[in-house]
Amino acid sequence: MPNVKKQEYYRKNRKKRLEYQHEYYNQNKGKIKEKREQKMIDDPDIREKERDYNKSYYTENKQRIMERRKLNNRK
Repeated sequence: MPNVKKQEYYRKNRKKRLEYQHEYYNQNKGKIKEKREQKMIDDPDIREKERDYNKSYYTENKQRIMERRKLNNRK
């Protein structure tokens, strides 16, 4: 059961949250890029593993994802 208060809080503060996330990314994109590159060096198959994970997740949750997309397209 979703927490209504929590949903309302996130709905109200969506714009501020997105601005914060954007600002954070801009300030730390160098570090983020370095970490991503280090992951690739440590495990060259990481991209393939992530792709496999995403594919299996989508397959398992396809119905729920499609319903959510339909709801978002109506608004």
